[in-house]
Amino acid sequence: MTPITKLVGYPFIGISRHALQKVLLGHLEDDDVELGARLERLDTDEGEGITELRFRGQSEVVRARAVIGADGRRSIVRKKVLAAEERNCDWALTWWALADIPEPATPKGEFRMSYSTKQAIYYGEVEEGVTMWSFTCWRDGEIERDPELRAGRALKELEGWPEEVRNVVRNTPPNKIIEVYVGDSPLQWTTWSKQPGVSLMGDAAHSMLPTLAMGVTTALQDAAALTKCIDNADTPLMEALKEYENARRVPSATLQLISRVAMVFIENVLCG
Repeated sequence: MTPITKLVGYPFIGISRHALQKVLLGHLEDDDVELGARLERLDTDEGEGITELRFRGQSEVVRARAVIGADGRRSIVRKKVLAAEERNCDWALTWWALADIPEPATPKGEFRMSYSTKQAIYYGEVEEGVTMWSFTCWRDGEIERDPELRAGRALKELEGWPEEVRNVVRNTPPNKIIEVYVGDSPLQWTTWSKQPGVSLMGDAAHSMLPTLAMGVTTALQDAAALTKCIDNADTPLMEALKEYENARRVPSATLQLISRVAMVFIENVLCG
């Protein structure tokens, strides 16, 4: 039994997002995923218990008994079903990449995190020759769209850091580097959806800062809870969605709040 298993009382399993995506996609049929579809309208007929979805550039109307918005932190479904203006909170500028690096800075499966003033970097080899890294900088600025300029800006922010750290970024092809603002969505303690037959899941429901590394775990907990509620044959589908929300809303909002506290601690204590 590992020390962390003793601490939390159950097995603790770590998996990189890269590996998790490969596992999940491996269990889907080719026609289960349609890329590039952008939702434009979402209408529910409560009498029929049917929700109609219309996508940009498509004449076909998709009809469903239930819709689960799992479309990420800037969820279009969330905007449509909460019927309220919300503003996501951006906390810090982050560069991250998953790339083939011939000479990785760490042994496979080992990750390192380092802190400096208003900066933090996390890096490690997730599989043979493939390194994942994330560099966070508490600063303002526009997102850089040009790959070469983006890589150059990250390296400029890393001036003064050890060469091992700088080489992780330097050896990453610029077109593999993503630049984003990490942030979270407003906490929803009362409802995820004001539209019957529609609910949310994962980041669409409760995007949180990466400080707890609980985003994917919480989304999987959503999926398990939703499956349990829907599998109850005695419960009408719309009631099952309400039960699912009631079971998941407060626990996930609580984690969002804790992750904010952790981010403030990292920024002002570890990186102060």
